[in-house]
Amino acid sequence: MDIEQGQIDLLEEYSDQLLELSDTLKELHDKALEQVSAAFDAWNEKIEDHIAKFEHLNNVISNYEEIIGLLGQSNLGITNEFMREMRGQRIANLQGELDTRTRVKDNLAEELAQARQKAAEAASDAEREDWEKVADDIEKRLEEATESWQEAWIAALQANKEAFEQTMQEIVDSFSNYENELKRYDAEQDRYLETYQ
Repeated sequence: MDIEQGQIDLLEEYSDQLLELSDTLKELHDKALEQVSAAFDAWNEKIEDHIAKFEHLNNVISNYEEIIGLLGQSNLGITNEFMREMRGQRIANLQGELDTRTRVKDNLAEELAQARQKAAEAASDAEREDWEKVADDIEKRLEEATESWQEAWIAALQANKEAFEQTMQEIVDSFSNYENELKRYDAEQDRYLETYQ
């Protein structure tokens, strides 16, 4: 079986076209990976901006609480109601941060599962390796997000615990004040009785 020069030229042309198509597919694949990464980075930046706002508000409230603690609530004329509102706002901010970090963690877990699935379904070893790299990057981000989520969860729990303890202390203090008022009232009653007897 002899191959003629025309057939050889045609095979070379097909081979060149296949190489061009392969290069084009590789470029499209790389571009798709870059777009996925860029979209994720843009989304992550927006989320981090939201988290930064929550953290800023929590720092402002913590600073006020510390100032009030140093100068004294009664010296500043701050009511228990105001303190409860401030603690409530802090809890709301911490809950907002926790909710946001939960979404980040959950979205990363979903993205990781998708990247691993794409790696498993890859048509070539190079494509599989690319998706495994993407999955490894997402897994690192997921580990960081999980740690941040745990820290936010602990902070929210701690704030709720402190608010509960403060509320209980306010109740005890109000009963103590009430008890002191009753003692003062009893003493005045005894003086009146002695006076009129």
